[in-house]
Formats: sequence, C-alpha cells, structure tokens
Amino acid sequence: MNPISSFIPHGRDRLKYIEFSLIFKGEVSRANLMDTFGIKEASATRDLNQYIELTNEKNSFFDKKSKKHVIRDETFSPHFELTDIDALCWLKAEKVDKSEQYYTYRCQRINLPSQREFAPITRAITQKSKVEIEYLSVDNGISKRIITPHSLFDDGLKIYIRAFDSNRKKFLNFSPSRVVSSKLLDSKLGEGEKIEDDEKWNLFIELDIVPHPGIKVKETIEYEYKMIRGMLKIKVREATAGFFLRSWNVDCSPDATLSPKVYHLHLNNVKNFEGSEMLFIAPTSW
Repeated sequence: MNPISSFIPHGRDRLKYIEFSLIFKGEVSRANLMDTFGIKEASATRDLNQYIELTNEKNSFFDKKSKKHVIRDETFSPHFELTDIDALCWLKAEKVDKSEQYYTYRCQRINLPSQREFAPITRAITQKSKVEIEYLSVDNGISKRIITPHSLFDDGLKIYIRAFDSNRKKFLNFSPSRVVSSKLLDSKLGEGEKIEDDEKWNLFIELDIVPHPGIKVKETIEYEYKMIRGMLKIKVREATAGFFLRSWNVDCSPDATLSPKVYHLHLNNVKNFEGSEMLFIAPTSW
C-alpha cells in the first residue's frame, strides 16, 4: 500500500485523491486507487464513478486508449478544497506512474534521533510526566537533567523538544539527537511546568519579512514568497522564531549587512526584538 493512504484513508478522501491526481498528474486510473489504498477493483470503479457524478463530467473524461480518466482542462473546476500543504504532503508520498521514482526527492536528514531515547520523551508528552535525560551540549558536554516536555516542533531541518528544565528552572528547546539516554519518570507536573506556563511558547509575534536590500531585482523575491506590497507578515511562536529565521536564511542584522547572495530575505522589524533570545539563533551580525 502506498504511504499516501495514511494521509487520506476514508472514502470521501479517496475522491479528494482523484481530484489531486487530476490536478497534479493530469490523469487517474483504477489501478492508482487500488495500489494507493489497497482496495478492490469494484471499490475503485465506484469511487471514480462517484467523482464523475459529483462534478457532472466537467472535470475529466475516460480515455479508452490509455484506460485512464484524464483532466478536462477547459472545464475543470475543483470540487474539494486542497491546501498547498496537503498537495505537498501527498506529492512526497507519490511515485511517478509505474516506476520507483518519487515525485519529490527528499534530501537526507543527517541527525535523526534514536528511537530508544526519543520514545520516552514522546510518551512523557502524552502522559504529562517528566523524563530524566543525559544530554550533550556544546558548552558543557554531558549532564543529567530532568525535563518536562510538552511539545515538539520542526524547523524544516531538525526536530526540537520544547520542555521545562528542572535544573535551570525555565522552558528551553532541546535537540533529541543530543539525548544520550532517557528514562520516563512516574512524577506529576509541578507548579509552572505546564504548557500554559510557557509564555514564549504561547506568545505569537509578527515578523515582517522583506527582500534583502542588496537584491537587485526585488520583484523576484516578492513573487517567490507571495509578498503583499513588498512584505510578508508571518506570525510564529516566540519560542520558535529564531529557528524559523535561521532555516529560511533571513538576515536579522540591523542594517542588512549579511551577503544577499546567501540571504535573500531580511527581517524588517528586527529592532523590535533587540536583546531577544531568538536573535542568538537567527543569522545576524550582532
């Protein structure tokens, strides 16, 4: 079974998959549905007929030569709402027809966490409990800590743990790849250790992203990032802002002094965050 079925397991969503295939591949067949969802031929036929009925035959036609349903570009009108994120997720799981080639080549992650050390942390999030870990840092090497994790976040390159650190008495971000050992503890959350106590996690800040002043043709960047009047306003959790800015190579120096060949974007309201912890992570000349 194709891994895309984990995203869209139900009958109605199979109809959504038909529309996704028409839009992004220009065609769909019974074999596609059978391979993707592990369903019988009769079910695949029923799904295709139902989609044709829903769209009044305006979105596709059956090509007898290829035995596939092909998009009618001239009359096509989406029946379902398909978000950009949905489309990208599904394309990551889709293979080019009758081949082992995926539509999306995934660059390798080089610091995946160990399941043995990571699992107690995700269990602690579920069970609202604490974990004793041995953790490596670049400044102090290995140390024992008791943390209370409440969330994970992904900056596009790495997964991070957001947790209360009992040693330092504050909420911090941890890299699971630096966890050497972990043990789930049978202990309840203390005062100030819950997700609602994490002010920086619960506070959303607005970042004003603009083309780097050193870019010659700024319209290129404005178009690429769908900017409105030359600016992209993004709301992020304060606790994750530095990671967001770093992963998108946003120049956070006050006067945009970093190279525009590397940094195509600039944080226009960077002075609003002077002294903020997020700028210790973000690209800056401070």
